[in-house]
Parts: sequence; structure tokens; C-alpha cells
Amino acid sequence: MHGIQGSPPPEPRVREAVRFIKLSGGSFPVERLSSALGSTRQHLTRLFDFQVGVGVKVFSRIIRLRHVLRALERVSSERCRVDWARLAVDEGYFDQAHFVRDFRALTGLTPERFLATGLMSHVQESGIQMFRRPSREGLDFASAVGYGGTLSPDGD
Repeated sequence: MHGIQGSPPPEPRVREAVRFIKLSGGSFPVERLSSALGSTRQHLTRLFDFQVGVGVKVFSRIIRLRHVLRALERVSSERCRVDWARLAVDEGYFDQAHFVRDFRALTGLTPERFLATGLMSHVQESGIQMFRRPSREGLDFASAVGYGGTLSPDGD
């Protein structure tokens, strides 16, 4: 994570929260996260939102979407039929309906429509510009997500 020049460094608990969330693929419960970091849920949520620019839950959903897109890259490169229910459970969603709601909320499309539009090939070839806004405290949200603002098949 890189801050904007001249801004204070991110709070250590925020750095650790980002690390835990990324390592868990976006599936680390906020309650456990705050407890592990010696903070209350409310305090961590406010601090995270203030320094990153989005809440812990939104950030976790974005990280989980990142994992889903990687899984879809593998499936689409193998030209297999997607088992949506299995993908949902494998990526930490409660069920397929939860997965589809979350995917649509973050992309504006259902997973099937996303694949049908050919956007997956765009992700694979050139990446999708996703998050390029600095937070109020200077932590570059794109860097926190781990892509420097771009979703690419090359990983973190």
C-alpha cells in the first residue's frame, strides 16, 4: 500500500486488516478481524473507511470478486462450462444466489452476462481499470487492493 505523497502513513491496524483480507480472499469476517487486531468492530470500520476510502466489507467483497475473476479466467481459458454453485462455495459465498447478487452489485452484470459480453477476454488481455481514487487520508485504494488500479491476469 502506498500513500499519496505528503500524507501520513496508514495506521498499522489498517495495513494488517488489508493483509488479512487479501490473504483470506475476502472471506475474513469483520468481527474476527477486529478482534485479531485488538480493536472494536466500529473503530476498525471507521478507521478503515477513513484511510482506505471504502468500508471493510466493501473492500472484502472487492477482493473476493478478484478471486472470482481469476477462477473465471482459468475456466474460460479451458473452455469449460462454469459450475456456478461450486464456484460460489469455493470462493466463500454462502450460496449461488449470494454470489450472483454480489457479482451484479459490483460489476452491474450477472456472471453469465459478464462472460457472454466478452469482458473476460478484456480482463485477460489488457486488464480493467477499476479503482483509481485516493482516499481521504492518502492511502491509494488501488494499491491497497493490490493491482495498482488494474485488474490483470498477472496476479498481485
